[in-house]
Amino acid sequence: MKQQYERIPCESISEGIIFSEPVYFDDGENMFLAPCRTAKAYHVAVLKRWNIPYLLTAGRIITSEELLELNKEKERLEAVEEVEELEDFEDL
Repeated sequence: MKQQYERIPCESISEGIIFSEPVYFDDGENMFLAPCRTAKAYHVAVLKRWNIPYLLTAGRIITSEELLELNKEKERLEAVEEVEELEDFEDL
């Protein structure tokens, strides 16, 4: 099934913006920005220099606070120790 992307006008991309899913160039194949990564000044400059009209994403804009919460949850899940394999019990 083909992914449904939303067009994001490049004028709306600014330094500090974060998306929940990967952001692709207008071809829909080449990634511009990884998920949960902050757009830097050089990202914005590239869009202007290359005259890219729009980007594509299946995600949404997230706030830095949401990103912090996502990272905390990820750390919490990674901190859970793996359960050791249980020994076989004798039949009664």
